[in-house]
Amino acid sequence: MSGRYRELGFEGRSVVLRALAYGNEAVVIDTILGAAEGSDEPDWVEAAALALTRALDGQLQRAGLLALGMLVRRFPGRVDLLAVRSAAERLANDPDLAGTALDLLDDIEVFSRDPRPPDVDESEA
Repeated sequence: MSGRYRELGFEGRSVVLRALAYGNEAVVIDTILGAAEGSDEPDWVEAAALALTRALDGQLQRAGLLALGMLVRRFPGRVDLLAVRSAAERLANDPDLAGTALDLLDDIEVFSRDPRPPDVDESEA
């Protein structure tokens, strides 16, 4: 993934799944990030992104982590935080992926927080 900005597109679930199955690295990266940014159905995007975190290629693993971060931010409460946290913690030990994995762990902490202050008694709320 280069450091320059590219407009990501989302062309639908079937296009993304086909690209993930048969596309080259650049196509896979663009499609998973586009899906994380554009789909309103986080479940299948999450499953695809988690699968990428188990790929042998570090760029694909990074794209999976980035997509998961987008989902955590866009869909608080609708993402399997245990699975996402597990993927991030597993890849945090890789020096090439540690920064992205730690960013994802931060996103989980920030975007999955209960918005009420911790000292509020539910019976008073």
